[in-house]
Amino acid sequence: MEHREAVRILMLSPFYFRITVKERLKLIKKYCLDITLQPLS
Repeated sequence: MEHREAVRILMLSPFYFRITVKERLKLIKKYCLDITLQPLS
């Protein structure tokens, strides 16, 4: 998953706007990694 796509999905949550930019970047990286490593079955 690309970072841009992750940001678009995460922006749907009001929580996303309550955290700092540094925390957002960490969240985006973690989200992308989690989605990428998730099995397809």
